[in-house]
Amino acid sequence: MPETDYEYKPTRSTYFQQTHRPLNGLLFVLPLLLFFHVGLWLSDAGEMYSLLAMNHLSRLLQFFLGTAAPVLPAVAVVAVLLVQHVARKAPWQFRLEVLLGMAGESVVWMLPLLALVLLVSKMGLMAMPLAASESTGTVMQRLVLAVGAGIYEEFIFRLLFVGLAMLLLVKVFNLRKEPVAVAAVVVSGVCFSLYHFTAGQLIDASFPWFDFVFRALAGTYLGLVYLYRGFGIAVGAHASWDIYVFLVVS
Repeated sequence: MPETDYEYKPTRSTYFQQTHRPLNGLLFVLPLLLFFHVGLWLSDAGEMYSLLAMNHLSRLLQFFLGTAAPVLPAVAVVAVLLVQHVARKAPWQFRLEVLLGMAGESVVWMLPLLALVLLVSKMGLMAMPLAASESTGTVMQRLVLAVGAGIYEEFIFRLLFVGLAMLLLVKVFNLRKEPVAVAAVVVSGVCFSLYHFTAGQLIDASFPWFDFVFRALAGTYLGLVYLYRGFGIAVGAHASWDIYVFLVVS
């Protein structure tokens, strides 16, 4: 199990360790955040507000802070990564080649999702997972939505859900790290899948079980990517998959 909550030590300087550093995750995600929010503002993006993860995060922040500024979700992502960076006492240094490597890895880690959906679709179990093919809007709107979903869904279900579970159960209650990590990843994957269905769908007799299973497997897989390769690459893999589905498949 990789050390995702370590304090910085000079010997931990390989590429595979640097991708876990919150500063590198922040620098990797920041351009995606800017693209999403600027694109949201510039485009005629009525359907963008169907991005539930950002909306729910915004409402939660509004409840605690008393304001509904559109930039608050982005500020929350940046703030959490900066707090993690300071808490781990890592250096304020980065290498461009690490960020470029993370971009390449994001595409590579998306490929198993492609293989999974092609296999399931070929078996005739499911027409198109994630229901992305039902999305409407311009190419720019779909691209913006795909990037935003990658950021905010990974932030909620991986960085916050899995991260807080590890912090609470391992650091506070002294439970073993490995079983806690496995349980957190699986539960976050199931919650991630349920999050994509309405209450009416959940109680409907024709509930799309294969869509649910695929999303749960995809969420669990992305949780493993988060644990082993870091938050930035998990966001990149998720966004790459959504871009493929929203643009290529649609």
